[in-house]
Amino acid sequence: MLAIGYQFNPATQNLVIYTYDPNRPDKTHSLSLNMGLPDGQLDLKDSASKMTRGFFINPVGEKAINIEI
Repeated sequence: MLAIGYQFNPATQNLVIYTYDPNRPDKTHSLSLNMGLPDGQLDLKDSASKMTRGFFINPVGEKAINIEI
């Protein structure tokens, strides 16, 4: 999967990461999480209803961002 966009709500700390899956090119999926939960919890949800074991961030270029989890 490849992240192709995101939406972040600073008020609620909800983050939605939109993804492209080459195995399902006809659909856009998303990962939703809340970054404001205590103790590093994320409440991670996959729009495809598949179990998510984790994800990683690969910074690219000067506009790469740091996300502390």
